[in-house]
Amino acid sequence: MPRWGLIVEETGGFRDRRWEAFLLGEFDGTREDALAKLLERAKAFKPEHPRIVRRQTIYAIADGYLVMSKGATETFHHRFSVAELVHDTDPKKG
Repeated sequence: MPRWGLIVEETGGFRDRRWEAFLLGEFDGTREDALAKLLERAKAFKPEHPRIVRRQTIYAIADGYLVMSKGATETFHHRFSVAELVHDTDPKKG
């Protein structure tokens, strides 16, 4: 059974914005089940920016979801994706 990484990518920094990726967790199962778990995580996600979300929309994309979070003055986006683990140097992970 494949192992999937549940990943969020978001813009970080304040003045000098850059993309950062974070592993939300791992999931063993089918790709469809991993996407369902990822959608749960995307809906529950509380972004650092904007601090107060006035509106949030979630769009399905090829490998996950694009979350648009509208604040008072700016809209921030977060990309949630599933990625199959194909190699890990940690012997406990197999």
